[in-house]
Amino acid sequence: MQDTRVYPRLSVRLDAEARVGGGSSWEAALLLNLSAGGALLFTDREVPTLTVLSPLRFSLGRSEAELETRIEVEALVVRTLRGEAGESEDGFLSGLQFLNLHGRPFEQVRHFVYEGLQNQVPG
Repeated sequence: MQDTRVYPRLSVRLDAEARVGGGSSWEAALLLNLSAGGALLFTDREVPTLTVLSPLRFSLGRSEAELETRIEVEALVVRTLRGEAGESEDGFLSGLQFLNLHGRPFEQVRHFVYEGLQNQVPG
């Protein structure tokens, strides 16, 4: 099966939090891969397909200026399945499509992914 994604994805392990389906409380989550177009999100509970996370927040870590790069974006859940985030972490994996990642935040995520891919050791 051919990968038809527009943006390359980087395997990551980034803490995230989201408001699910217009809810008022934040739910902890974990990003397992990231691209400028979407992400793979790990959660303890199932998030139904076509649910909007508004917003999803995560940090890209420290930049050259030693400031944390915080990203906040709306995301649409395009698929969900039971899965793992590690050896003992059972939960749900949700494929996300970013809905409003534009301008500077888009460029920050794109740069973070490309830098990460260039720094990966082959093999």
